Amino acid sequence: MAHGSWTHELRQTVIDACLSRDALARHHFALWIDDDAGQSSRSYFIKYNHNHIMTEARTMEYLHNVARSDPHAPRVPEVLDYFSHVTDRGHKYEFLVTELIRSPVVTIGRWIHSGQSDEECQQRADEAVEKIARVISWLRDCPLPPDPPVGPVGGGIMYHTFFRNSDIPVVFANITELEIYINKVRCSERRGSISDANEKGHKTSPQPQTIELSHLPVQFGHNDITYENFLIHPETHEVWLIDGEGIHILPAPFVTYALTSTTCPIRLTVASKVDLFSWPKMNIFRLAASLLRWSGGNTSGVDFAAGADKVLEVMSHGPLIPPPPPRVVEIPVGEERWKFYPSGSTDHFHRSVPDMQPCTPVALTSPHFLERNQWP
Repeated sequence: MAHGSWTHELRQTVIDACLSRDALARHHFALWIDDDAGQSSRSYFIKYNHNHIMTEARTMEYLHNVARSDPHAPRVPEVLDYFSHVTDRGHKYEFLVTELIRSPVVTIGRWIHSGQSDEECQQRADEAVEKIARVISWLRDCPLPPDPPVGPVGGGIMYHTFFRNSDIPVVFANITELEIYINKVRCSERRGSISDANEKGHKTSPQPQTIELSHLPVQFGHNDITYENFLIHPETHEVWLIDGEGIHILPAPFVTYALTSTTCPIRLTVASKVDLFSWPKMNIFRLAASLLRWSGGNTSGVDFAAGADKVLEVMSHGPLIPPPPPRVVEIPVGEERWKFYPSGSTDHFHRSVPDMQPCTPVALTSPHFLERNQWP
């Protein structure tokens, strides 16, 4: 799926750039292609990871197509390509290529903190929440694709705060299977509680109410709302929705849960400005989420329909052909720090982003950091 000036021959360049980067570097960078006169004529934004990228790409592609014909929609970057690659060592990478959103557009977080006074920063923060709330409302009302899946557009693994670590290694074919999963895990945990109570001579709680989702409205929801996942033009105040990893098609209680079952002040403030779905069983739904996180979301004993426990096969896009050498520049977002959590440890290791000075993009063998407002 190549569009415009993007060609499949550039895929190998993207792969080489990814494999040459520090393992702790942020998983995105910009790609510039020079014309014969040495001028930057084409530019792209590359995002990569070991998973979730292919499903995010399909979701963003769908939302971009819907937004193009809706004057009230946020801007959504055009998806130019997405593909996967397995290295010689068996490491799998997934890649998403979109148009590059250029300066003066910045993240909403940077726009807020660039105010000239505390008062101006607060005014921008208030406006930002209003604008993000409009985006969330637009997603809620966004038309669904035919035969909408559970999760990302096209189906696949969900990334949602309802589950432990916001991730679950199961693909649900439909909402009924999602019901089965939630209720079976709840019943499994209740059986364990009954066994413990009987051993101690305690009374057991009554049979829990079943979570029924099939009759509820289904909608798009965003469960990863941060200032860094939205861009804004500082002059026109036009907003861009740039991250689709946390956007899924789910029953409405999942959308309500993501915005209200949190301590994040941004999400809670956005929630207060969005007309969220109200459900009498919302507290039971929150309790189910707590049980799932406590149990680790064990799927043993859960009888899914055929194919529901299989991850969707990654789409293939043909052979990878070496392209001419382009310029590659790494992009940090704001003055952030990288965090690395070693396996089995709760210690934090921080690595500061190097000081950033205006510079010219150089060859792939020696990439430089470049601020968004310094892009050529």
